[in-house]
Amino acid sequence: MTTQQILDIMNPKKFIRIAGVLLLAVSICAIGDFYHIHTRAIDYSTVIRESIAPADTDTFYFFPPPEKQYVSPVDPLEIQLVRQLKIIFPFFITLFLGMAVIYALLSKVLSTSIEKRLSTSLTKFSEAIEPGCFFMALYFLSGFANAEPYFLFIVFTIIFIGRLFTTYDRVFVLILSLIVGVSGAFYEGAICLVPYRNALLFDAPIWLGPLYMNGVFAFRAFYRYAVYDENQ
Repeated sequence: MTTQQILDIMNPKKFIRIAGVLLLAVSICAIGDFYHIHTRAIDYSTVIRESIAPADTDTFYFFPPPEKQYVSPVDPLEIQLVRQLKIIFPFFITLFLGMAVIYALLSKVLSTSIEKRLSTSLTKFSEAIEPGCFFMALYFLSGFANAEPYFLFIVFTIIFIGRLFTTYDRVFVLILSLIVGVSGAFYEGAICLVPYRNALLFDAPIWLGPLYMNGVFAFRAFYRYAVYDENQ
């Protein structure tokens, strides 16, 4: 990031715009996380991530059966929500800032032969509403159907491919989505140890990566609105 870009961000109007978008995104995702607790996709109980071996220990499992991977006594939802509130805002702020750094770096280092003109220009806030609402629909679906991780993985992957073929700057979006999908799932599961049920990959559900990949469409729209100016 150049000195001029840093000065641009420090501009009061742009800073307020970025802070407002960040607060909106974090608040919306926090609501989705509350729903994940309600549907038991995430369990912030007292005992978390206690590993248990499958009964037939002589059998090799590439992915251990989800129902046998963890035990976690269920605390009342209000207790879990209190635990969640202690970490959710720092978690999502760090997550979105990391995604913004990835976006900024890719927009600079990728070859000029990869089309990214629209993805690195200003857009209206209204352009972010549709992809934002679509992502939240998938977010809520992941809670409702969390007991079927492979089903969600297939559905989210098919939806991502369909959206990729109907969007602009497709190669740029594909590269960005793959990086965000892998790093996002790894960040939640292996680093932050978010207590997902049915965790299969990186200590996270197998559908989490494709969910992040679908979220890139919304993130791109909000990023374009918050960061870029008319002269870019």
